[in-house]
Amino acid sequence: MKAILIASLLIVITGCETFRPAPDEVQKQNAWLHQQTCSLAAKTARQQGGSPQLCGLTDLSHTQSQAWTAWTGMPDSPRTFTDADDILSDENYTLAEQAAQSAAKRITPDEYVLEFLDMAALIAAVVGGAAGLKISAAIKTARDKAAAVREIITGNEIFKAANPQAADAFKRAQAIQSPQTRTIVTQLKTKTASPT
Repeated sequence: MKAILIASLLIVITGCETFRPAPDEVQKQNAWLHQQTCSLAAKTARQQGGSPQLCGLTDLSHTQSQAWTAWTGMPDSPRTFTDADDILSDENYTLAEQAAQSAAKRITPDEYVLEFLDMAALIAAVVGGAAGLKISAAIKTARDKAAAVREIITGNEIFKAANPQAADAFKRAQAIQSPQTRTIVTQLKTKTASPT
């Protein structure tokens, strides 16, 4: 329980903005492509008699790209590139764009809380004996209910977009909801509608 309290305190202090998912395969492929691009740029600069400054910059870039590849990890099947035309393919530009989009994703506070609840449920089940199993089951139920509410709201928004005539019926139904429910639904709608 002490570990959970410490983790909670760290989250409150630092916020969830700093958490990111681990690099995915697209990011790993892009890091590998970057390393190969920098390597070829350094070789080309030397072969074409580039200035010492250009050669130094491309060499440094290649060294830096090795650190990036080490951080992301190697892709499952690293591609080999033979020349600049091979690297400058449309496919690689698309890969770079996909990797940029993937890298921009951050774990939302909601997702982090759900992961934290999963960890808390596991710890409670392992450490807490029978009471821990009950706590773990309660956490799982709360997580499942939250996911169900999110799915319902998303489904309703899709339905309203496809059936504009139903919007008034939804507004009437929402009018009898408690203020707390309306606030939660509004927050979830905003998160569902906002691009990630």
